Amino acid sequence: MKVSKVFIIIVSGVVMFGAIFAFAGFNIKRADMRKKARCTYEVTATVVENSLERSTDNDGNTSRSYHPVYEYTYNGETFVIKSSSGSNPPVFEVGEEVTAYVNTFKPQEIYIPADNTVRTVSSVFMFVGIFIAAMGIIITTTVAILMMKNTKGGQIKANAAPAPARARRENEYTSTDSEPYDKYDDYGGRDEYDDTDQLEYNDKYEDR
Repeated sequence: MKVSKVFIIIVSGVVMFGAIFAFAGFNIKRADMRKKARCTYEVTATVVENSLERSTDNDGNTSRSYHPVYEYTYNGETFVIKSSSGSNPPVFEVGEEVTAYVNTFKPQEIYIPADNTVRTVSSVFMFVGIFIAAMGIIITTTVAILMMKNTKGGQIKANAAPAPARARRENEYTSTDSEPYDKYDDYGGRDEYDDTDQLEYNDKYEDR
């Protein structure tokens, strides 16, 4: 029982981790779609730089990513905006022109359809999270079914032994129990005139 509880706790944690992972990917995708809905004014943006950023994880491993810097003009004003998403290698070459969509209420915000970095990250998060959660559910269901089968098998074996005893109670007088039938004749009644009664009858009436 303790092993089963530990197993259930571990698998539940795996399922929860997968669900959180998938939910994070869904939120990233939803934020990107909202950004796309806000940015409606089309302009041409030029990639003026690929800004290099380094990050170090807890194990001391360093990773590098290149964030494109876009320059575009909206309503007579020039904007230079660095993308919050980066990749390695860079998505665009310096000097490349791309189609961008500007948020008319906030011109500093743009949406670049050709930049699939955010959409790729969200898809990976969702796929991995769903896969992990699904594997946890499948494993839990399989183990539960096997445990139920083993439990039913044990009950059948436990109940199989008392069967002869029940048959004995249902048919109390078997062929070996001949003694109770000695007191009864073929008609199922008491044999009133046994050998002793016959002798007494003969002694009483022999003189006649």
